[in-house]
Parts: sequence; C-alpha cells; structure tokens
Amino acid sequence: TKEQVRENLQYLLLRFWTLRAAQDSALVSGLGDIYQAGQISSGFPLGSEAAQLEGWRGACIALFESPLFHIS
Repeated sequence: TKEQVRENLQYLLLRFWTLRAAQDSALVSGLGDIYQAGQISSGFPLGSEAAQLEGWRGACIALFESPLFHIS
C-alpha cells in the first residue's frame, strides 16, 4: 500500500542518512516520486514485483548518490 511504501521510505532515510522524517515531509515525497518513476520506467505492470524492485532500486540509488550519504 502507499502507507507501507512511505513507512519504508522513512526507514531508508533513517538507515542511509540517520534522519527521522515525517511521512508528509518533502524528503519522503521526493523519494516516493523516484519510487513511482522507477516502477513506471521499468516496463513491467505497475504493482508487479519486478516493477516494485525497480522502484526500490531507484530510491536506494538516489539515497546513495546524495551528499548527505557521504557526509560523516
């Protein structure tokens, strides 16, 4: 569900950037957009496991590429 996706995105922000973000924060919304774009561009039916994997891959890459990840 969308709520579960948002909760997972919050967890990823905490795990990657040690940042606690509210579900309605701009960071969670932005990562949600990346997740959706990954699903859409995958070529698989939306909501399928393969599309979801591409969405999560996109969100994780965005987190890795951010300067916030590399600041110690």
